[in-house]
Amino acid sequence: MKAARIPRPVTPRRSLPERLLPWTALLGAVLGALFTGAQYLEAKDKARVDRVFDYVKDFKGETISRSHAVVQAAHAAITEDFRRYAIVVGSRKDIDKAAVIHMQRQMYYGALVQTYRRSAEFKLAVNRLTLFYEEIAICAEQGLCQPGTTRSFFGSGAAIFLENIEPIICQQRLVWNDPAGAVTAPAQQRFFSGRLTECSAWPAGLTTTGELS
Repeated sequence: MKAARIPRPVTPRRSLPERLLPWTALLGAVLGALFTGAQYLEAKDKARVDRVFDYVKDFKGETISRSHAVVQAAHAAITEDFRRYAIVVGSRKDIDKAAVIHMQRQMYYGALVQTYRRSAEFKLAVNRLTLFYEEIAICAEQGLCQPGTTRSFFGSGAAIFLENIEPIICQQRLVWNDPAGAVTAPAQQRFFSGRLTECSAWPAGLTTTGELS
């Protein structure tokens, strides 16, 4: 005699909404995570932009504005002297123009470095602006400041400042025995100029005082 088969319990068939419910919950969790992540990134980017605006506020302040005015006035005085010199020398036919340009470059180097050494006001202004732009560049390189916004506000001004103080940067490398430029404001040179200042083009034989030996 065969044993009676025990009927298996019948699992009620779930409706379509019931079957979709776990997937809907999972999709909601994923979308929620994505939305939260997007909000975090947006907030983070806003914080980086806000930090740039903090530097903009400092840039417009009296201290940095005054430093810019001091540097520009000194640079204008030096370049005006050489402009007059170039007009006089340029009118002569018996002088090698390439030699004149080389001499002008040497004289400009010496004049700017001597101004830096002798004028406490000019030296303070240059050092203050160098530190200011170095801090901004480091902030942008480390991702703490938004790089694009940083370049929009400070890119051209910082590049011009660096170009104008190239002789001072090169002279400081002599003083600090830093030929590769590892410690003489490297971040702002990398970030704003895309390169470290090239000092080989400046006069050879310079002493640490900026004078020609």
